[in-house]
Amino acid sequence: MNQTVTVNISGLVFYIEVNAYDQLKQYLDTIKLYFSNEEGQEEIIADIEARIAELLKEKLSDGQEVVTQAHVEQVIEVMGEPEAYIDEDAQPEEPKQKTKEKFASKKLFRDEDDNVLGGVCAGAGHYFGIDKIWFRIAFLVAFFGYGAGLLLYLILWIIIPSAKTTAEKLEMKGEPINVDSIGNAIKSEFNSFKKKVNTNEVENIGQRIVQFFYQIFNFIIKLITFLLRFIVKAISVILMLASAILLISLITLFLGGSTNIRFQNIQLDESWLSSYADVIFSSPTLYTVGVIGISLVVLIPVLGIFYGSIKLLFNFSANNKAIGLSAISLLVIGVILIFISATTTVSEFSSKQSFVKTKSLSNITSDTLVLSQWEKNNGILFEDHQFYVQNDSLYINDLIVDVVESKSDQIELYYTFSARGSNRKEAAERAQKVDLQYKVVDNQLFIKEFIVTSVDEKYRNQQLKLSIGLPIGKSIYLNENSEQLIYDIKNVSNTYDGKMLNHHWKMTEEGLMCTDCKWLEKENQLNNTKNTEDEEDSFEI
Repeated sequence: MNQTVTVNISGLVFYIEVNAYDQLKQYLDTIKLYFSNEEGQEEIIADIEARIAELLKEKLSDGQEVVTQAHVEQVIEVMGEPEAYIDEDAQPEEPKQKTKEKFASKKLFRDEDDNVLGGVCAGAGHYFGIDKIWFRIAFLVAFFGYGAGLLLYLILWIIIPSAKTTAEKLEMKGEPINVDSIGNAIKSEFNSFKKKVNTNEVENIGQRIVQFFYQIFNFIIKLITFLLRFIVKAISVILMLASAILLISLITLFLGGSTNIRFQNIQLDESWLSSYADVIFSSPTLYTVGVIGISLVVLIPVLGIFYGSIKLLFNFSANNKAIGLSAISLLVIGVILIFISATTTVSEFSSKQSFVKTKSLSNITSDTLVLSQWEKNNGILFEDHQFYVQNDSLYINDLIVDVVESKSDQIELYYTFSARGSNRKEAAERAQKVDLQYKVVDNQLFIKEFIVTSVDEKYRNQQLKLSIGLPIGKSIYLNENSEQLIYDIKNVSNTYDGKMLNHHWKMTEEGLMCTDCKWLEKENQLNNTKNTEDEEDSFEI
């Protein structure tokens, strides 16, 4: 049977075996000796004793009533041997004795040493390992946004205890609770307090509030900066990908490769470029000059965007002076080449001349002429016109057909060809080389939608206005597929072109008159009735 004694440690009474008591007393005496010359010695010893009492209470939680020597040894193992700290100060050259550090699990306390209105947010920051400013912003948003922030804060202020002792403050931060950590914590508090007193920096609640809002403002600035940087990075990625795709497509296009670029109804590929070059530019050299100029003007800015987006994305700097000067020089050269090619080509459109001829369709003896379109072709879209090249011939969709009174007693075709050139003579010669493809079958006139000329004549705005001369008393039937041919045919009833289709129109001295338009008959009856009523009203007056 071991003899026991009763001891009071930090307000708690324990029954302890004599040998365990002697060991614990020697341990505490050694600690007191170690901290004998330190400021706050009494507070350090009190906190150490409180921690020892807490550990002993945990050891006796299994129903034991007497503290044994084994319990004391376990407590000393957690708190650390004081000889290690004494030896370290006396003999710094000797290796320090290792003591087992036991990290306490974190507990939620209010940190009143770093508080604004109670230390709830600071304590939560320690517990969750998150900066306290996030919790403060969350409560502030909840307060102004939903009104529940203040109530929640007050509830947490009431139910969460404050970290009063050094051990609780260490436990709040998840730091090991031993002799060394308790001593260091108290000495740090004393030094911090002395510094504040000496510099008159003891903060009041007003200063804390100002500091709090400053932290919020600083956080907002950092958040905005982060978001702006993120947006810049995202835009850089988008620009880099877009410019890379555009670069690949343009390079492939200019080198004669296959691309899938479409602009309006134009398939931008090598066949389009080839057709366009053959009919627009007067020589391959002029075309090459234009292509080089366009390549430089388009590719240099795209390369600049690609290069700039990479710089923004990867945050690297380079000597841009030489690169910038080279890019500007190439861009200027490109503009000059485009100017040379464009002005030379435009000059070939400067003059316009017309050529007129008449042809009689004497083989048509019927009183009714049927107008139809002779097949339909699909060309390359160029502004409001279409053209295509086939067998060294240039087919241009710039034909309009009108119906007028014939100058003779036969059906006649009145051609008005026009074209442009660098001078009047060239334009006149080019207009004379334009032709119209048509055929006559019985009483039907089939006209192709495209006029034709030699590909060597190039596209110089060649046009044809074809007027069908119809003698008085004869009729014309406008087939439905002739809609693309006719344009602004004048008639007695002012019927627009689309409504004239699929009807017979007879040439009279007043002009074209529909002979099978029932809707016109109804309109005439209504007009006659209205005129009669107007005459009766006038007579009554």
